[in-house]
Amino acid sequence: MAVNAAGASSPVTAAPVVLGASSEPVVKPMYRVKHLSLVVFPFAVAKSALTPSMDRQLNGFAKKVKTLGVTLILSVGFTDSQGNPSYNVALGRARAMAVANYLRTKLKKLGVRRLPHIVIRTRGESAPVGSNVSAVGRAENRRVTITVQF
Repeated sequence: MAVNAAGASSPVTAAPVVLGASSEPVVKPMYRVKHLSLVVFPFAVAKSALTPSMDRQLNGFAKKVKTLGVTLILSVGFTDSQGNPSYNVALGRARAMAVANYLRTKLKKLGVRRLPHIVIRTRGESAPVGSNVSAVGRAENRRVTITVQF
């Protein structure tokens, strides 16, 4: 899979090579990697527990994952900048794990026999999407992003 400068995947074009009408080689993509993402937020301050609204959001996402034949799930946890940076790294990981475990359990209940590979990452406070100066911005930063590949 090739990755462009923006980090997005592009079609793999290593093979097969087919001769076109002009006898020039034509490289045809073998497959395309598709992605689907979801942002789960806001987590409570210093907590990794899922809320009922997150449960509903993840239930719908799990059903979509089942129908798409997902092969990989990436769960990345984030925090606001309140607290110690090393604590925030651990908290981000705990949030990512909570979401990944929920999805794994839900997919089993939905009858998915071959579960996708799940990768857990944490960014702690290092990648804010909102301003850590305001309560609203900090709430936006207390999140998990889930990206699935199919």
